[in-house]
Amino acid sequence: MIHQELKIIEKRYQAKITLLRILKFRVRLTREARRYQRLLVKQSQPKNLRWINMQRNSEPEVDMEAKEERIPDLYPCYRDSEKLEFGCKHYKRNCKLVASCCNKSYTCRHCHDEATDHVMDRQIYHCPHCDLCRIGEGLGIDFFHCMNCNACMSKSLSKHICREKCLEVDCPICHEYIFTSSTPLRALSCGHIMHSSCFDAYTSSNYTCPICCKSLGDMQVYFGMIDAMLAEETIPEEYVGQTQDILCNDCEKRGTVSFHWLYHKCPSCGSYNTRLV
Repeated sequence: MIHQELKIIEKRYQAKITLLRILKFRVRLTREARRYQRLLVKQSQPKNLRWINMQRNSEPEVDMEAKEERIPDLYPCYRDSEKLEFGCKHYKRNCKLVASCCNKSYTCRHCHDEATDHVMDRQIYHCPHCDLCRIGEGLGIDFFHCMNCNACMSKSLSKHICREKCLEVDCPICHEYIFTSSTPLRALSCGHIMHSSCFDAYTSSNYTCPICCKSLGDMQVYFGMIDAMLAEETIPEEYVGQTQDILCNDCEKRGTVSFHWLYHKCPSCGSYNTRLV
């Protein structure tokens, strides 16, 4: 009996040892698997991303004294110091203004005017109709508000094509909302609006409005060059006498012209800004 009990105890002991070995092997296997996974991720990571991470890890500490020299008055101002509410007695805000006149930062223009012997030159004005602050000297000085367009415009545009709420759209090139944009705008001859920078880039390869397809200016010189080029061309005999119906994008009139695979001159206004119908 004793001999049998000893054998049973020995078997249980061997089973426990085997179980412990299995558990240790599993732990070691899990660690190796995680290590291998990290290695795979590191190898599959793009080189430029690894370089960015290395640069972030090796970035030197920011010299706060040098930063304060570049950005004057680099310290927070509180409207309520107990509640840690940023701002001043005039406004509640989380930023400061850097005055271009004295290169110092203040919480607001009133704080600047109270602390200095001059008034901050903001070059902005508030339009009560737009309910926005815009860049300029003010309404009646260099800008006016067109009630039909619902937009502030330069006084040089006192005579313009009115389009109702013309600024409450996106720029057709960059798709930025124009009404709240501070980038200079360009009014097209058709009445549509886009950014001046977008206009310069777009007109380097296009001469029609991206919205209504009307010509953006006087294209008579360009159209005259097309006339001279077509005068030297010879239409194949199988196309002689054939006609095509067109619609002019400039004068919006229809017409019938001789066949051509590219250019179709409007018989009403002489424009080549046409399309087949």
